[in-house]
Amino acid sequence: MEAAAAGELWDSGDETARIKPIYSDPDVYELRRRALTKALRFYHAEPVELPTALVSLHRHIKSDSPSQQSEIDFAVERYRAGAGNGWQPRSSPPNNL
Repeated sequence: MEAAAAGELWDSGDETARIKPIYSDPDVYELRRRALTKALRFYHAEPVELPTALVSLHRHIKSDSPSQQSEIDFAVERYRAGAGNGWQPRSSPPNNL
């Protein structure tokens, strides 16, 4: 996500793969990366209210289709929660260590 936020992603060269959301209303996008044998998935949004921001919603290691849909659903829930509070950062619980 850091590379995406910094504008350091490169085109895959696959002109048949259009950039489109994996979920609509709200639009949620997926970045894919492979690390060793793991398929990593990063979900983000680009809310109209934050024209210069890329909002990281969720990340996970892909395992199978049914669980991936629940990961996407979780990212959508995070989007709706963020939009619902005006994209204000959530306060962290106090550290009791």
